[in-house]
Amino acid sequence: MTKRKNIRAFTFIEVCMAILILSLVFGVGAVVMSYARKETQKGFWIQQSIGQLRNATRQIGIKMKEMSYPSTLVRNYTNTNPPKLIVKVIPFKEKRTYDNAGRLRNIDINPSDAYELRAKANQGMILPSDKPQVLMYFPISEPEKDYSSGYTAGLITWVRFVLEPSKDFSITKLGSIFMEEYESEYDTRVKPDRAYNLDEPFSEKNSKLKRRNEIVIDVSGVEISSYDVSTVRGIAYKKDGSGGNAVMNVKNIISFKIWCKHPKDNRVVLTDMCSVTSNTEVKPL
Repeated sequence: MTKRKNIRAFTFIEVCMAILILSLVFGVGAVVMSYARKETQKGFWIQQSIGQLRNATRQIGIKMKEMSYPSTLVRNYTNTNPPKLIVKVIPFKEKRTYDNAGRLRNIDINPSDAYELRAKANQGMILPSDKPQVLMYFPISEPEKDYSSGYTAGLITWVRFVLEPSKDFSITKLGSIFMEEYESEYDTRVKPDRAYNLDEPFSEKNSKLKRRNEIVIDVSGVEISSYDVSTVRGIAYKKDGSGGNAVMNVKNIISFKIWCKHPKDNRVVLTDMCSVTSNTEVKPL
């Protein structure tokens, strides 16, 4: 007779315990993998946002430094014999009068504020909303040239920064900043004081949109500040030697600060800013 061999089998309880242990191991592994993936995504977002913020603030600062008023350059020869070259620079902001000896007798300041920098300055934190918000706009002007060799109309590039809601704004409450550039020409040949008589403020209808770029995303807030650091532009003296009122050369230090927030983690916040001294007034939007 053959003897039956004793075969060791797993009990139901042992099988259940093995399944439970395996489930715990895989569950912990899945949690660790998920955490590692999220942290990797945060690291990538931080790296990308730091670069975007740095480029955005640098671009904003460069554009603000380029801001300039319109002007007219005149370069013609007289009909005298021999001909005499006349060179004039006629700015938008001021008109100066000199006597025959070259002494300054009068300074007229253009009351128009059509070409001043306009911004939501000194209003605290500007938060994204469900509608676009214009943060700032200003002109960068190429002078009008009226030479004996030919005429070239002046060109104004209006630079505008707009805070718009992100596509998932209803969930994240974040936005994006766009930089827009509009162009318009000016011709002052029929005006007696040329560029000094200009008074054509920015209008989307009268300007051509040339470029529109998204410069930074995941924006949680913007703050724009301005500080007046004006200096004396000049003092005109009368013929009797008495001086008039000092005319101020308006300058402002403008700071543009941006905050970015991770769309899925409110604790991850980045910020950067730029500061520029602008030879212009700052008008509120």
